Amino acid sequence: YTLSTSGVVIVEEAADKVNVSRRLTDSGSSKTQRIVNQAPSSVTANVNSQTSLYVQPGQVASLYFDITNNNNWNFYYYFYCNTQTSTVQAIQPKERWILGLGTVTVTVKLAVANSGTIISSGTAAETISFVAVTPSTSGDDATYVKAFMYVGQQPNDSGSPDVSYTITGDCRNANTPSTCSSTNWGLQATIRDQQSGLLSVTTVPPGFIFTSDFTAGTRDQVGGRYSASCCLNLVDLIATDLNGNQYKTSIDINNVWLSAGAIAAIVLAC
Repeated sequence: YTLSTSGVVIVEEAADKVNVSRRLTDSGSSKTQRIVNQAPSSVTANVNSQTSLYVQPGQVASLYFDITNNNNWNFYYYFYCNTQTSTVQAIQPKERWILGLGTVTVTVKLAVANSGTIISSGTAAETISFVAVTPSTSGDDATYVKAFMYVGQQPNDSGSPDVSYTITGDCRNANTPSTCSSTNWGLQATIRDQQSGLLSVTTVPPGFIFTSDFTAGTRDQVGGRYSASCCLNLVDLIATDLNGNQYKTSIDINNVWLSAGAIAAIVLAC
């Protein structure tokens, strides 16, 4: 697929998968283009932590992608994968219901090109694009994730990603059901892993959104944000690199404005 400047995702695939989708047939081509909308952030796609993005030339690699439905209702999804030089051998499952608040893990088997150049400078050899599409009455909705695939040995990396964040909003006077539901807070985060590369950034509860382009495996700095009403005062921010090293912090918006002494007193009293 490609992502146009207008935010429209164009998925190229053989016809007759999603009948409700709008189709534009290429002249002189047996392929069909389906124009789809970007799915809401309540449906997310991530590279599974069991995936290794470091491969060898000629290897058959298995990549795992998690599609999470953060809604309370079910969606039916079709799964696709685009590559640059590798060959997609299998996608399992190719389509599946994703239950409300559920996650489906999709396995993609790739035959890595034998002509791949061994990378020692930290440059990715190939970009993999995984797309999940669900039909809707207004066109198809898609969610996607991109990943850099490196050919060569995985670097030694025992350090967690570098994370910094700032808090926005003020919940000090939003301590009743009526006031907390109408008052919001959030965090702005910057994340980077310069060694093995950044695999994922998530929050619990879900809701983290990248504010800059993110490709799993990147060594560049990326930004993102999380927001919630003051009724939801707790969030865990988790960043994971390609070697499985993790940065995790728990944020309680009710404690943000407390002094270090006040927080220590609360901890000792517990």
